[in-house]
Amino acid sequence: MTYGTTPAQAIHGLWAADPLLCGLISADRFLTGRVPSSQETPYCRLELSGGRETQRSNGSLYQKLTIIFHVWTDTFDQGDAIAPQIRRVFASREFDWGSGGVLDCKTEGWPRTEQTKLPEIKAWETVVTFAANTWDTRLDI
Repeated sequence: MTYGTTPAQAIHGLWAADPLLCGLISADRFLTGRVPSSQETPYCRLELSGGRETQRSNGSLYQKLTIIFHVWTDTFDQGDAIAPQIRRVFASREFDWGSGGVLDCKTEGWPRTEQTKLPEIKAWETVVTFAANTWDTRLDI
């Protein structure tokens, strides 16, 4: 099933399609890019990094992509409850976007939770990381 035209849109689509995950953090509180300073917890910020080329074929480019979910909550227990649901939805998952997709999404270690060091912010951040093997249609041929 195709969930969008970019990896970020596909990940947002998977999040929005899961009622249990949306019950913990609604789809409108799942953000990519800069988070507004007025954002209240809980919310999740998506970070995508990598894109390191691993292989080419006649029509596809295979790359590694790191998918990182930064979950911000008021308490440790909230983040501790959300992390397993993120892992349930995305671990070992295959999904497509307009021109490519994820072939495999593997968890990278255990979720990491810590309280912010900024005295004016009392939130907890839980980080859930995946390593994804992706393919995309080659545009250079």
